[in-house]
Amino acid sequence: MFPLTTDYRTISAVRPALSSFAAQKIQQKFVHEAKNTTGPLGGLHVMSKNKGLGKGEWEDVGAITVHQVKELLQKHQPLSFAMLSAIATGRNPHTARRPPELVVTHSLSSLNFSQNNEARLLPLARGILSFAHSVPVDIMAYSCRVAEMPAYCTILDLVKGLGAQESTKLLELGRDTMKAGFLQFDNVQNYMRQWDHRIGRTNHLNKLNIGLAATYCELDGIDIASLDLEKNRKCAL
Repeated sequence: MFPLTTDYRTISAVRPALSSFAAQKIQQKFVHEAKNTTGPLGGLHVMSKNKGLGKGEWEDVGAITVHQVKELLQKHQPLSFAMLSAIATGRNPHTARRPPELVVTHSLSSLNFSQNNEARLLPLARGILSFAHSVPVDIMAYSCRVAEMPAYCTILDLVKGLGAQESTKLLELGRDTMKAGFLQFDNVQNYMRQWDHRIGRTNHLNKLNIGLAATYCELDGIDIASLDLEKNRKCAL
């Protein structure tokens, strides 16, 4: 037995007391590790608003986000990570379909997020993935409830902030006379649904929410002088 609710110092028998002592010390260690990891210096804080320390950046939700979070968890929560890895691995140390390190990284991130709402680096990345794939809002609400991702409004605030950052960068690139690039435009269409109160109580499949999306691509190896319109006109004359 490994009682956690009874103080081990009140147990008279040696074996149960030692078992209780070990279990309670490990529990305290788990809590201590989680507290350090979810603190401001743990590396998991991401602000949804585009301001202040730890504000969201595109680099936070890139291809290396999971690997980055895994390293942070292994650094700040070594015992917790090792224990959960033992559970995830079980008797099969070669689990290719569900890699234990990947499973533990997501599980431990959700546990940390449930303790501190700001420690949401990986949950936010997962939320943006769901947002980008138009996951139904009910599923996103459930995922928020079980600490898999933040609330929809939080994800939306972050996406707006990231969009503002990209706009600023594009304006800077457009003013840079030493760089060349092009914009690829495309329209974005979404059907309006009945949860949009402004369109009534029923779905209007013939009404679309139409927007515009663009991607900037920088061109390498371009002679900037060749893009000088006035110079090209003089050469043509």
